[in-house]
Amino acid sequence: MQGQVMARRGGRPRKAGPREKNGRPKRMTVVAREQDVRALSTESRCRLMGWPATPSNLTEARRPVYGTTEGRLYMAKAISAREHDAIRLYAGLRADYMRAISMPRETPQGADLEGIRGPSTYQPSEAKVKRLTAEYMDTQAILGGVSAHAVSLLTSVIADDLGVWQFTAASLAELRRAAAALADHFHLDAEG
Repeated sequence: MQGQVMARRGGRPRKAGPREKNGRPKRMTVVAREQDVRALSTESRCRLMGWPATPSNLTEARRPVYGTTEGRLYMAKAISAREHDAIRLYAGLRADYMRAISMPRETPQGADLEGIRGPSTYQPSEAKVKRLTAEYMDTQAILGGVSAHAVSLLTSVIADDLGVWQFTAASLAELRRAAAALADHFHLDAEG
């Protein structure tokens, strides 16, 4: 009787759900949290491709190539394999260069929200910084021959998570022009 009287006293109502032995609400396990994040990311990839979230589409969206904008463009046959490879090489070079000169990440989408971390411990040698700077400036000189719009499209493809439908035919042509210039610079084989 007295337990019932205490339960009716003031305070906020208790949340429904399973409890730990100490009375606290049960937390998600690490495995369950990872599965939850994977499910959300595959559903997001389906949305970015413009697909309904059917089981077969969710299975297809788990493929790593759908994790990047250039991969989604390649799988939608909007860009060729050579252009996809050129964009990937440029993205890697650009990331290495930005890290070498200690630039922060470009967008909050790329921020790590899991915890606060100190400054990077990555300290490249002076020779590596010079080499990366020279390589990056070479690619910038190549891209200087292409329109500024194409270069901004290339940057947004690398930095942002865009859907395939966000590209018009004209913007895809500009992006393909920039990717072709990069493919020639990186000496990638022409497609047969």
